[in-house]
Amino acid sequence: MSAYLARRLHLTARLAQLERHLREIETNRRRVTNPLDPDWKDQAPTRQNDAVLDKLAAGDRQQMTAIRAALIRIAEGTYGICRTCGEPIAPQRLAALPYATQCLACATQAEQQAQYAPHTWPNRKLG
Repeated sequence: MSAYLARRLHLTARLAQLERHLREIETNRRRVTNPLDPDWKDQAPTRQNDAVLDKLAAGDRQQMTAIRAALIRIAEGTYGICRTCGEPIAPQRLAALPYATQCLACATQAEQQAQYAPHTWPNRKLG
């Protein structure tokens, strides 16, 4: 079995797992099995839980988008190629982050540039 076929199977399985998790979150949020208490003060813990569920769902959606994009790259034959420099992404990086779009050097450089970009500095006046 080729490395990309194994990776595609792994990504497809992970996508299915995330889809199931997202459905569970959405079912919970719809209050099908656990309706809100009529007393708004008693709703506070449930509402806090909703905020956590919303963040989990957002993370799942983001990962699902990345996985779908990786599956498209596998189908197109561009999987494992850095979108920035065009060099191959190390197999170790793809094993750790199978939907990586950049090699480690380019990802590190992009992260450092974002970290030191002036628009990200809070309350800092330029000039």
